[in-house]
Amino acid sequence: MAQPNPSTGLVLTGKHLLLLVVFVVLATNSLVRDAATFDETSHIAAGASYVATGDFRLNPEHPPLVKWLAGGAIAAWSDRSVTENAGWMSAPSTKRAWRRADQWTFGFDFLNGPAAEQPRKDPLEVLLPARLAMVLFGLIGALLVTAWSTQIWGQTGGLLSLLLYVLSPTILAHTRLVTTDLAAAVAVLATAFAFRQFVRRPSIRGALWVGLALGCALLIKFSALILPAVLVVLWLIWVIIGGRDQPGIAPNRSTRFRQGLAGLLGAGLLAWAIVWAGYGLRYDASPDPNFTVPWHQAGELSGPRGQLLAIARDAKLLPEAYLFGVAFVSGNADRRLAFLDGERRVTGWARYFPEVFVLKTPPALLVLLLLLLVLRLRQGRPPSLDTWFIAVPMAAYGLLLASSHLNIGHRHLAPLYPLLMISAGAAGPLLSGAIAWQRFAVIGLVLGFGISSMAASPRYLSYFSVLGGGAKGGWHHLVDSNIDWGQDLSRLPKWMADNNAGEIYLVYFGTADPAAYGIPYLKVFQHFDPRPDQRPVPFVSGKLLAVSVTLLQGLYLKDGYAFAHAAHRAGLANQADFSAWSQMKERQLADGEEITPLPEWLVSQGKLSDQQRQALQAPLLSTLL
Repeated sequence: MAQPNPSTGLVLTGKHLLLLVVFVVLATNSLVRDAATFDETSHIAAGASYVATGDFRLNPEHPPLVKWLAGGAIAAWSDRSVTENAGWMSAPSTKRAWRRADQWTFGFDFLNGPAAEQPRKDPLEVLLPARLAMVLFGLIGALLVTAWSTQIWGQTGGLLSLLLYVLSPTILAHTRLVTTDLAAAVAVLATAFAFRQFVRRPSIRGALWVGLALGCALLIKFSALILPAVLVVLWLIWVIIGGRDQPGIAPNRSTRFRQGLAGLLGAGLLAWAIVWAGYGLRYDASPDPNFTVPWHQAGELSGPRGQLLAIARDAKLLPEAYLFGVAFVSGNADRRLAFLDGERRVTGWARYFPEVFVLKTPPALLVLLLLLLVLRLRQGRPPSLDTWFIAVPMAAYGLLLASSHLNIGHRHLAPLYPLLMISAGAAGPLLSGAIAWQRFAVIGLVLGFGISSMAASPRYLSYFSVLGGGAKGGWHHLVDSNIDWGQDLSRLPKWMADNNAGEIYLVYFGTADPAAYGIPYLKVFQHFDPRPDQRPVPFVSGKLLAVSVTLLQGLYLKDGYAFAHAAHRAGLANQADFSAWSQMKERQLADGEEITPLPEWLVSQGKLSDQQRQALQAPLLSTLL
C-alpha cells in the first residue's frame, strides 16, 4: 500500500497533460453535436440577462454563478444581444415577470431568434462559448481528483483516478452542458479537499481556500447548503481521531478543536461574503424599483425551515434572490412527475437513485470499487481520515437524495462520482504489487471501463450499462435527463437525409428549435411549444413519425386531459366524473401509488364500455404512441 504523500502541491507530468487533453477533446467533440438540452435554454438566457442587466429575477431555482459564467462567455464571444429579447424586463407585474414560461420563451428567442423570425439564428453561436466555459469546471475537477488521489495512493493511483474521471460517461455527459450538476460536483469536491488540506496544516490561507470553495458551491446549487454541516462533522471527526496516518497534524485534541473552529468560522464568513458578491452586493433581486419578488409563488413553507427563511428575509442576512430561490426550491421540489421502470409517480421511489446508479455506472467501475472494498475490509484497519473525508460528503448527499421526492435524474448523483474516482485510486498500488491476479483484475476492469466510455461516445448523456439494456434499451427504465433531454434533435436532419425522408411528423420533448436545424416537420406535439399559434396536426398513418422517448413513455403528455375532452364531446362523461377521477388521482399521488388512467377508471366505474374507450382513444396521441 502506498504511503500518503505529504506534499500539498501537484506536479503534472506528460501523462497527466495527455489525459487532460483527451478530456477536453472528448468533451468538445460531443458538445458541438448536441442541441440545447431542456434546462440549458433557461440557464443560458438567465446568465446572459445577469451579465447585461444585473437583474436576477430569471431562473430563481438555481444560484447565479454557473449561469453568470456562461453569460460572460457569450458576451465575449457573440454579438447576440439580450436587449433584443428583453420583454420580461418591461413587465412590472410580478406574476408575469416570474411566470416560468417567461424564462423559457425568452431563452428560446435568445438562442434561435423570435419564433416568427426568418431565417432562424444558429444556436451554436450561443451554445459553443457557454458550453466551453462549463468544460473549465470539468478540468478543475480533474486536477482536484488527481491531487487528492496522488496524495493518498501515490503517482500511479493519481493517474488511475484521473483516467477514470476523464473517461467517465457521467462526467463527460455533464461537463459540457450549461447546467449546475457537474459544477456542483466539482464545488463539493473542492470544498472537501480544501478542508482536508486545512486540517493537515491549519493556516489562515488554508481557511481562505475553504471559504472560497464553500462560497462558490453555495453560488452554484442550493443543495450545497448541506456543506456547512458536512464540514462540521468532518471537523469533529478530525478532533476525535486526529490523523492516524497523516504526519504534521496537531496531536492535542483541544488544539485541533480550536484550530478547526477558528478555520470554519473564518471560512463561513468568507463564504457568506462571496454569496453577497455573487449578487452584486445588493439585497434587491432587481435594480428595477417597480419589481417586487412574488414570495407567494415560493410555495407554502412551515416548520423550522420556513422560520429560518423568514428570519433571514426580515434581517436581510442574504440577498433577496438567493432567499427566494431557496424558498422556491423547498416549496416546489416535492411534486415533480417522475418515471421508473414503466411507472409514473410524483412522490418518487426509495429505490430510484440506487437503481439509477447501477444502471448508469459502467459495471467495471462497480466491480473495481467492490473489489477494493473487500480488500480493505480484509485488512481490518479502522477508517483513515481520508476515508472519512470521502465517505461523509457521499453519505450526506446520499441521505439528501433518499429523503427527496425529486426523482428526475441521474445527474443529481454527480457529486458522488469524483469522490468515487479518488476511492478507485486505491487500485493503483495493486498494479505494482506482488499479487498477479490483482494486477490482471485491475487492468481488465480499467479496460472494461474504457470500452464502456467508447460505447457511450459521443452521446454520453444517453449512456446506460448493459445492465440497463444500453442506450437502446435504457428508455424502458428511465427517461427525461437520464437519456432524452432534447439533445438529439440536431441529429435528426442527418438521419432524414440518409433515409431520403421528406417532411416528418414530430413529437418532441425539448426546448430546441426544429426550424433552426432546417427540419421540415409537422407539429403533432411539443412539450415546450414556442409556437402555440400553430395548431398541432393529427398524425397520418403510414407517414414518418419522430418521437422523443420521454414522450413515448407517456411522461408529460397529459393524455388524461385529451381523453377527457374526447369523452365530453361525445357526451359519454361529464365534469362530475372528471372531478371524481381527479380527487382519486390526488389521493393516489399522496399515497405514492401508481395513477389509474382516466380511461380505465371510467370503464371500471361503468361510465364507458370497453368498446367506447377504444373508439375514443384510437385517434389520440397517447394511443398512437
